[in-house]
Amino acid sequence: MSRGIVLSILLVLSLCASALAGSTAPAPDFTWETAGKTVHLSELKGHVVVLNFYATWCPPCQGEMPALIDASHRYADEGVIFVGIDAGRDSVESAVAFAQQYGIDYQIVVDVEGKISDWYNVTEFPTTVIVDQRGDVATRTDNELSAAGIDRLLGPYL
Repeated sequence: MSRGIVLSILLVLSLCASALAGSTAPAPDFTWETAGKTVHLSELKGHVVVLNFYATWCPPCQGEMPALIDASHRYADEGVIFVGIDAGRDSVESAVAFAQQYGIDYQIVVDVEGKISDWYNVTEFPTTVIVDQRGDVATRTDNELSAAGIDRLLGPYL
C-alpha cells in the first residue's frame, strides 16, 4: 500500500474519531417530586446538571458523598444542579435514611425499578453523568470522585 493511501486512511480515521469524541446525545428525560413540585430534567436546560447514580450499599459511593455534597455547595452560585439517583434498588426508606446519614442536601431520586439507570446505561456504581446547558449528556465517569475529580469533570462545562 502506498504511503499516500495510508496517510489518507489515517486522516479519515482521525476525523471519524474526532467526530465521535465530540458527539453528544440528549439526556433522557425523567421526572421527580421535590417540595411538592414535579421537576422534569428537561426543564433544567440552561444549567449544568450533575447526575450521580449510587447505591446505599456501595462503599465507593459512600466514600464520594462528602466530596459531592461539598461540590454541590461550591458550585451552587454557578447554577450547577446536583441530583443524586439511588439506583441500587433500595427502598425509599433506605434512600432517605442514607441521605440523612450522609447529610445529602441536594435533590434525591429513588430509581426503585431501575428505569433511569437503564436509560443512562449505568452498569456500575458510582456513575456520574454531566448534562450540559443544552440538555445533552456531555460526559460521564464510572469511578469514585474526589473533590479534584469533580472539579476536572465540571470544568469544561462552566
